[in-house]
Amino acid sequence: MNSAKSLNEDSLIIVFDGVCPLCNGAIDFIMQRDRHNHCLFVPMQSPLGEHLIAPFKADGVGRDTFLLLKQSQIYYRTDAILQILPALTGPWRYLTVLRWLPRAFRDAVYGVIARNRYRFFGQRQQCRMPTPAERGKIIDQLDELDQRYLNERPR
Repeated sequence: MNSAKSLNEDSLIIVFDGVCPLCNGAIDFIMQRDRHNHCLFVPMQSPLGEHLIAPFKADGVGRDTFLLLKQSQIYYRTDAILQILPALTGPWRYLTVLRWLPRAFRDAVYGVIARNRYRFFGQRQQCRMPTPAERGKIIDQLDELDQRYLNERPR
């Protein structure tokens, strides 16, 4: 299935560390609760992931940073998480109240976890292999992403 066909203005493109068990657990969690099927996932280690994060490396974006592309905007770290929460079923969307905490505090906590995630949770030898059910949700090739996301650099 070509994932570009499922992109629309409500699509959330989540770029994650594909060899991190914690990150993969978060992706599984989101997939199970994505109530409107808006989320698409891109491993950072894929050709598409490398392409998407390259322009932001100067801003300190690296493999320890969770990224979200939403309506030509890019969100990092906890801002990305807070943008995803409303798309989830259950009480998780109510955690958006955490946006009232100072970003510096939220991102400091995020940073401690991100820097130590391999120590706490280990590291996979390779990126996750999508199950048949996930194939339409995990995209990793440049030709799978709508051209508007490749040509218009979100900021």
